Amino acid sequence: MFLRCVQPYYLKIKLSAMTRTLCILTLTITIISCNSKHTYMYVETVVPPNTGLNFQDKDPETIKAASDSEAYIQAYTNFCISKYANDQTEKASGVDLTTPISFKLINGKGLDIRYAVNFEKKDSIEKSIEARISSRVDEVYKSPGKKESTTEKLDTTTYEILVTDHKPAAENYHVFLKTKNFDKASLQSFVDNFRQEFCSKNCNIFLYDTKSVKPLVTIYPLGDKDYLKLADHFVAQSTFDMTDVLLYPFQDIKYKELGGKNWSKKAIE
Repeated sequence: MFLRCVQPYYLKIKLSAMTRTLCILTLTITIISCNSKHTYMYVETVVPPNTGLNFQDKDPETIKAASDSEAYIQAYTNFCISKYANDQTEKASGVDLTTPISFKLINGKGLDIRYAVNFEKKDSIEKSIEARISSRVDEVYKSPGKKESTTEKLDTTTYEILVTDHKPAAENYHVFLKTKNFDKASLQSFVDNFRQEFCSKNCNIFLYDTKSVKPLVTIYPLGDKDYLKLADHFVAQSTFDMTDVLLYPFQDIKYKELGGKNWSKKAIE
């Protein structure tokens, strides 16, 4: 969800309101220089839900910066956005999520320099970043979740609502898509229209390509076999804070570790 020199695949189509806000916020804190000479890797360390202290490193993300200090400010900004957005999403949804707890900043020599980087007013800059991001994330989460309807109603023959799992702070819709001929643009159009037609407040939409996963969609945690099955048929999600569709969200590191064979994230790009 953060602005990068090379944006992640789920930002290619368009930026949601929250994404645009956080990208603008990032730019107000530090200048991202894609033409800088030095390359660094930002690696976020997280704890998956209900796993105690089972730390995991997420896939590295590239940072381009002219100096170690500039790279550190970018990395610290990324971490704060991830942390505060995660905290607010957990509060709103009532669901425990993967929690960011730390990060590494790897330089061109493969060394983690996070704790070695020192520059003038480092503490005050960190506090300023934290305050600004916390304030902006709060603003985004307090903004109205429903858009004014500007489209025709969805064709009810093309989908079926499998489960509604509403929480006090957010509505959750699990939807079976009956059509098999879709691309990412049509998925985005569907969730945008669905949100306008059905959602009355913060709303999360989860899309599946088969009804057979209905018994699994609200189960947590899932066994390995069920996780793989759901991952293969969980086509996309659009959350109230990240309305751009994310394809096959369960096809992740765990999916690969469990031996998943049907990697599909590029199938409908």
